[in-house]
Amino acid sequence: MQLNSIHKLKTSTRRLLGMIVRLLVILVVTTLFSGCTKNRDILFEVPVRLEFEIPAGLNPFDKHFQIIEDVPTNFEIIRKQFNVPDDQEITIRPGTAILTSTTGDVNFDFIEEFGIFLFKEDREDEIDAFLTDQVPFNAGRNVLILPFDTDLTELVSQDKINFKIAFRLRATTPSFIQMAIEVVFTVE
Repeated sequence: MQLNSIHKLKTSTRRLLGMIVRLLVILVVTTLFSGCTKNRDILFEVPVRLEFEIPAGLNPFDKHFQIIEDVPTNFEIIRKQFNVPDDQEITIRPGTAILTSTTGDVNFDFIEEFGIFLFKEDREDEIDAFLTDQVPFNAGRNVLILPFDTDLTELVSQDKINFKIAFRLRATTPSFIQMAIEVVFTVE
């Protein structure tokens, strides 16, 4: 009698373990083959170059800001080059932003956080576009600033846009540094 119940218990345990293993395999396969983001069709890109200067000796305990206003987008010219009709509905999102130095071989290990925001003329309602809140210590000469998944159509489709650059430092800036950010917005 005991052998029969032990045999039934072993059989039930094996079935249960088999079901758990199958469910785990299905879960893993589903996770691997399902994407987290939509595959968007990009119609064209709007590149913008921002240039500014970081002064020497900035305090690492404060957050620092640079305002860059009236940056031309050339949006309508680019739209016409790619034959996208004016009445076609589009969405403009942040694509890429790469921070570089234009004054030589600068290692960006002194920068801790870097963000780019867009705003209207009244400087109200700034919108997050790019942010890297923890720049790696070994960042080197280029810093990739990560994009938000934000609809920026209202701002970037204008003739000119305004940027607010925000950054926090790990250490005092070593010297005056001429900076450039190559920003690309994607139009879907």
